[in-house]
Amino acid sequence: MSEVKPKPIYITVGDKKIGAAYANRPPIKKKPYWSWKMRFVGSGGSEQNISLGRLPISEVSDKMIEQLEQRELIRGTYDVDQVDTIGNLLRAWYENEVKPSERSERTKELYLSSAKSIVEIADKIALSALSATRITIIRAVLKKRYQSTTVHTKLQSLQFAVSWGRKMGIPIPDFDFKNPRGKPKETYTPNDQEVLAVVSKCGNLEDFELGVATLIAWKTGARVGEIYNLRRSDFVERDGYAQVRLDGKTGERWTTIKWENWLFLRYLIADFPEQLFAGKLPSTASNQLGEKSEALGNRFTFQPLRRLRSKTLIENGLPIKRYQEEMGHTYKTAMEHYVRYRPEEVLDML
Repeated sequence: MSEVKPKPIYITVGDKKIGAAYANRPPIKKKPYWSWKMRFVGSGGSEQNISLGRLPISEVSDKMIEQLEQRELIRGTYDVDQVDTIGNLLRAWYENEVKPSERSERTKELYLSSAKSIVEIADKIALSALSATRITIIRAVLKKRYQSTTVHTKLQSLQFAVSWGRKMGIPIPDFDFKNPRGKPKETYTPNDQEVLAVVSKCGNLEDFELGVATLIAWKTGARVGEIYNLRRSDFVERDGYAQVRLDGKTGERWTTIKWENWLFLRYLIADFPEQLFAGKLPSTASNQLGEKSEALGNRFTFQPLRRLRSKTLIENGLPIKRYQEEMGHTYKTAMEHYVRYRPEEVLDML
C-alpha cells in the first residue's frame, strides 16, 4: 500500500493528449489502491471529470481507454512517421477522425468516396510536396472526370484531412488551401406551375416513383441523395403538420411539411416499401426529370427544386436561423447561392 502519490497518467493520439487521470485520494486499509479521477474534453467541447474508482496503477490506462471508447472520443492511433503521403493522410484522417465520429453513415460514405477519388490520382505524392499549386493541379485532374460542383465536394475531403493532420502534429507545409465552389450546370429555377406540370405528367406506372420524388423535393427542398435514401418511417405526423427526417452531407435534420401537402404525399406513398426508392440511382432520376421537364419547356432537375424551396421560405419571411435548419445549410452565405431572381420575378415584386 503506497503512500507516495502517483504521477498523472495520460492517453495520447499522436502528440495530442486526449485524457488525463490524477490520483486524488490515498489508499485505505480496506481498499489498498489510490482513487483516480479522469479529465477529458467531451464531444460538445466542454471539459468533463469522472471517477475511475480505486485501481492499481497498471489498470488505470485500460480503464481510461474504456471510458473514452464508450463516449466515442478515441480516434484510433497511428504512426506519424507513416503519414508521409497524401494517400496515407487521407487514410489516417478517415480511420481516426471520420469513422469513429458521430457523423451519419451517409456522410461517412460521402467522405470515403471523395477520399478514394483523391487517392486514385495523388496516392503517392509526398506531403512535403503539398502546396497551393499542387492543389490546383489535383483540382484540374478532377475536373476532367467530374462536374465542377462535384469536384468541390471531393476536394473537401483533402481539405478536411489537411486541417486534421495539422492539429495532430503531422508535418504539412503551410499554404492557403483554396477550394472554390463550382457553378451549377443548371441555373434555371422553375416556378410552382412548371413543377406541377411535370408532376402531373408522371401519372403512369413507369414514371410514378419519379413524380413522388419530384413532389418531395418540391415541398421539402431535400437534396436528391437525401430523397433516394428516404424510408417511410422517416415521415412523422405532428399536430397540424408533418416532418421528414433527412440524412445528407450536412448530417441529420428535420424538415417541415404543410398538412395538406402531407395528406397528399401520405396517400401517394401508402403502397411504397419501407425504403421508398430502393435500388434507384439519384443520378438516373435527375436525368429522367431533366428530360421530362425539357419536353414541357425549360429543363430542370432536383437541385433547382431545392432553390425553389429556398426562395419560397425567404419570401415567406422565415427567420435566417430557422431557414438554415430547414435547408440544412451550415453557413449563412449559402442563402446567396440559392436565392436568385430573374428580372421578370423582380418586376412582379415591385
